[in-house]
Amino acid sequence: MMPDEAAAIRLADLVDALEFVSVSQLDENQAWLYPSTGRIVFVSDSIDPEEDLPENPEAVGYLAIPHRRHLDLGKPLAISFVDAELPEHAAQARDFFRRKGAYRHFKHLLQSAGALEKWYAYEERATRDAIRRWCEEVGVQIVEKEPHG
Repeated sequence: MMPDEAAAIRLADLVDALEFVSVSQLDENQAWLYPSTGRIVFVSDSIDPEEDLPENPEAVGYLAIPHRRHLDLGKPLAISFVDAELPEHAAQARDFFRRKGAYRHFKHLLQSAGALEKWYAYEERATRDAIRRWCEEVGVQIVEKEPHG
């Protein structure tokens, strides 16, 4: 149960944390949210942390920021986009995701079809929506924009 005084977390900070976690293979990079303060701690073998994370972060109330794959923001999202925007290329896109280098081929397809910018906008909306759903599930209050002042 979340304390009543839990801090509201900026959506943009959560997007940044999700991207940090997702640029690596699963569990190589981690980001942990401490809901009562709104602090996010970034953990990676390749960087020194700005602050220490407790030995068992979940036991003291930290929440692990999920990887994109855990929010269905990988292959399922790409296929969904192609189905909606480029249905004539659906079979080709599905074939890409059966082999290595899928995203390189996928982005080349989007570029040649003139849909790359549309994909980036679609992916950004889906990412923000997925983070909003995750926050709702774990009881984290988010703010969409920077506070004024």
